[in-house]
Amino acid sequence: LLLEQPSLSAEVVGTTRLGREIWLYRFGSGATDREGRPRPAILINGGIHAREWQSPEVVTGLMELLALGQDDDHWLSYLRDNVSVLMLPVQNIDGFLQTQRYPRSNYLGSDPSSPAFAPRDGRMRRKNLLGADEDLFTAGDHLNGVDLNRNNAPFWAVTADTALPTGLIYRGPGQASEPETQA
Repeated sequence: LLLEQPSLSAEVVGTTRLGREIWLYRFGSGATDREGRPRPAILINGGIHAREWQSPEVVTGLMELLALGQDDDHWLSYLRDNVSVLMLPVQNIDGFLQTQRYPRSNYLGSDPSSPAFAPRDGRMRRKNLLGADEDLFTAGDHLNGVDLNRNNAPFWAVTADTALPTGLIYRGPGQASEPETQA
């Protein structure tokens, strides 16, 4: 799509904890619309939680619709001419790849808050790989990482249950502390 559609551009906006590139795709060009007004922007962000495989597919489908879709009462034409649509298919690339590396595996029984019912790794990993590696069987590190959905304003520290580093929804050591959030 990028090579064939002049209305689509892409750039690397950051890197993950493990150094993988984070790509942002932009549909629509220029800072102003056809009438010279500042162009509004929309951000569509997918793959925040590693185990949510469907959201990158949805973002990619929207990208295909915008780039290839036929005009429907000029709706797509209007977007092409007047709006910048920013699309980030996968924000948590390291965690996403980890879930795909172990699609049928979980490490149960080690979560002190819910040992039998809360798998945190393999296919069910939610967080990025802060303090974790890519080996599912490394003792303890499957509880590590940051829930990127809770690593930004305005809700960074609104509940105490996000402060525990081994907790399922750990917010991180600081607001926007993670390179994936910064990207």
